[in-house]
Amino acid sequence: SFKKVCVYVNSEEELLTLAHKANEHRIPCKIITDAGNTEFGGVPTITCMAIGPDWSDVIDEITGELPLL
Repeated sequence: SFKKVCVYVNSEEELLTLAHKANEHRIPCKIITDAGNTEFGGVPTITCMAIGPDWSDVIDEITGELPLL
C-alpha cells in the first residue's frame, strides 16, 4: 500500500516541467491525456500526472511545494 496525495498546478506548462524534473530524478511518472469525449469537446487534453511509487522524501523534492487539492 502506498500513500496517495493530490496536489495541483496552475498550468499545463508547470505540469510538464514537473514531469521533466521527475524524469531527471528517475522517478516513475506518467502524463495523463483525457480523450475529450465528455468534457473537452473532443479535444485531447493533458489533465494530470501520476508520479511514483517512490519514497515520500524523494517525491517531495518534485512536488513538495505544491498546494494540496
